[in-house]
Amino acid sequence: MTMQNKIDRMHDLTVDGASDGLLNKRQVAVKLGVSKRTVDMWMRAKRLPYVKLGKSVRFYWPDVLEKLQAFRVN
Repeated sequence: MTMQNKIDRMHDLTVDGASDGLLNKRQVAVKLGVSKRTVDMWMRAKRLPYVKLGKSVRFYWPDVLEKLQAFRVN
């Protein structure tokens, strides 16, 4: 499966009924198939765009997908 197919497939996934709204860290981790710790590392490395709301962190899924395109290798 190509990276584009994986990204397209991830775009179609929903977690707890959230599709294109703001997602929490756990939801993003599930959608990407990685751990919450990996999401934390990618946030620190500025690989994932996020919104900070007080102590909460949220992700806008279309922005995450767009940012992941930058790491695509063909």
